[in-house]
Amino acid sequence: AICSRPGAPGRAFFKSIETSGHGAIWVIVALLLGLYKDWEEMSFEFAAGIIVDLILSGIFKILFRRPRPRYDKQDMILPSKVDSYSFPSGHASRFAYLVGFTLFYYPSMFPCFVICLWTLLIIASRLALEIGRAV
Repeated sequence: AICSRPGAPGRAFFKSIETSGHGAIWVIVALLLGLYKDWEEMSFEFAAGIIVDLILSGIFKILFRRPRPRYDKQDMILPSKVDSYSFPSGHASRFAYLVGFTLFYYPSMFPCFVICLWTLLIIASRLALEIGRAV
């Protein structure tokens, strides 16, 4: 992979993108959204979706047991390997949920474009850092 070794050009960029898709961050985001009175219902649905995503990803990883590619994680910001399996990608499934959630609550073009672009960057970061597999 192009950025799988510490010190590789572009690694810091892909690490920050990869970190933005971490499940723990999105659980915290869901909880913080619940603090806003106007967003209580939406934040409950958002949190429920994130939790369902985490559970389903974990179940499917146990069922499929596809090993992760070899990679060096000495300089990762958050643990990139919470489990030993690469399929399905929790990051990719989480962002697929975020795309659907955004389309439902904010169907205008700009928020959807931003989330779709972010999703592509998440997928690219997993491949560039050799944490996930394309096929």
